[in-house]
Amino acid sequence: AGPGQGHELDDVAPLSSLPGWRQHSLVAAPLRRRLFTRRRARMDLVGAAIEVDGLVKRYGATEAVRGVSVTVAEGETYGYLGPNGSGKTTTIRCLLGLLRPTSGSMRVFGEDVGRNLGSILSRIGHIPGEFGLWPQMTGRECLEYLASLHPRKPVRYAELCDRFELVDADLDKEVRFYSRGMRQKIAIVQAFQ
Repeated sequence: AGPGQGHELDDVAPLSSLPGWRQHSLVAAPLRRRLFTRRRARMDLVGAAIEVDGLVKRYGATEAVRGVSVTVAEGETYGYLGPNGSGKTTTIRCLLGLLRPTSGSMRVFGEDVGRNLGSILSRIGHIPGEFGLWPQMTGRECLEYLASLHPRKPVRYAELCDRFELVDADLDKEVRFYSRGMRQKIAIVQAFQ
């Protein structure tokens, strides 16, 4: 399909065209007005899954995150991109309650992260950059154990295993025999089950 046939890349402005853009700023390429308007209309219908407003995180004199503001609609897939050291991981850690921000506000599914973290964590899944599993356990045992730590029941377990083609023979194998790709499949299932 060519220009104007629904490809979002046609609606992305280059980073260098943004006023005040700097090489180490944490920015996602904004969509032009037409796509932005559609996104706002969608947000009015479904609500925001993530709202970050003016997030700042400092470590002493070092500013790891500077004034990040972003809104992600429920059901939207959002790429959070930036160069190394730009604050992506720090922002996510703040959203997960692992770090306390210096200033700014964060809401997940309409709930304030600072006030309602337990409620928020019961509704979300997370795959850390370095995801480790117990090598002597089977994939099934790992998934069952991780599910037992979460307050909600794993209602999508079978659907996700089917989608990622995790058959009983795979799930009953010890994790130490898994390829990296297989461990990543287990990570995705545990986050969304």
